Amino acid sequence: MRRIVAAVISTCLFGFLMGVTSFITAPEKSAVSLWLPMLFLGAYAAPVYVIGGISFSLLIDKVTSKWLRNSTGFARYVARAGFYGLAGVIASFVYIMVLAAAEGELYLIPQELIGYFVYGLIAALIYYHVLYVMKKKGKGR
Repeated sequence: MRRIVAAVISTCLFGFLMGVTSFITAPEKSAVSLWLPMLFLGAYAAPVYVIGGISFSLLIDKVTSKWLRNSTGFARYVARAGFYGLAGVIASFVYIMVLAAAEGELYLIPQELIGYFVYGLIAALIYYHVLYVMKKKGKGR
């Protein structure tokens, strides 16, 4: 349940961050240039968070709990952040392939790939930190 809540919160944060970025870079500033990209990108990010984010999160936590059993807290944090970032890049690549297949065209432009990979990295790190905070708050009770 915690991962689903983290995915919903992360989707909202990612959509807000991308909406603000769009608003800052928009030539004409209006409420539409803030809210429309926020809703649009949030709608596209939500399935990726729920399907990819939760799946990768379960896998990463299972693998790192065995590998990093004797590591310090900081080493576990850094290693998991790296794995979550890599998972975000992989999820964004799969997302690009699904969209390309749906459109019936499969062509990859390197500049677009880098942009998607950066968005995937940012989205994954947002999810990781939301989940991290939720786990820390849960242990404090």
